[in-house]
Amino acid sequence: MTKKRRGKQEIYDGLKEKILYHHWKPGRSIREEEVAEELDVSRTPIREALLKLSDEGFVDIFPSKGTFVSKIDLALLREYGYMRHVVECDVLLGMAKKQQMVKAACEEVLLLQQMAIKRGDIKGYVKQDHAFHWQLFVLAGHGVLWPALETFYAHTIRYHMLDFETNGYMETSIQEHQTILETMEKGETGPLLAALKQHHDSGFLEAEQLRQKYPDYFV
Repeated sequence: MTKKRRGKQEIYDGLKEKILYHHWKPGRSIREEEVAEELDVSRTPIREALLKLSDEGFVDIFPSKGTFVSKIDLALLREYGYMRHVVECDVLLGMAKKQQMVKAACEEVLLLQQMAIKRGDIKGYVKQDHAFHWQLFVLAGHGVLWPALETFYAHTIRYHMLDFETNGYMETSIQEHQTILETMEKGETGPLLAALKQHHDSGFLEAEQLRQKYPDYFV
């Protein structure tokens, strides 16, 4: 039987999505032959995608033991979060000082977030959360920066999926988004910085609770 023709990028994106959104849990064993059979492709592009994911820290490959979804490293996530916080504060402060009007441009993504909340769609909300911040970077004229940050910040998606599933917070998150937009338009730099600190830090407030509840998912 002829295997389906799937591009390498499509296969890589599909495997990464399984990891980021917990279709494959942290620590899960990955067998190339099973994945190849599921996707109806040869093992070569699967192996190449797993090697790339290993380079990015999403997969651990042990020659004598096998291949596994990497566990969540809180120390690493906090470093990525700090980097994102520093850059985003600078970008949004620049917009606030100009009292740049941003709410209208963000209406669609906020609506999609609200729809995700109503459906209880955590994956959909997390995706739109990242789209919201990307939109702000685009409006600031720094659209090229967000994808660069996202390369590292994507590691936080797995943590946020657990956090939202366990503790909720989607309603709190979208309220924080609205506060960020309002303070930017009013040029209130102090309240904006406070809102960004709350927004960026709140995701890790329950870190130890999550580690205790899901000990097998964390380093």
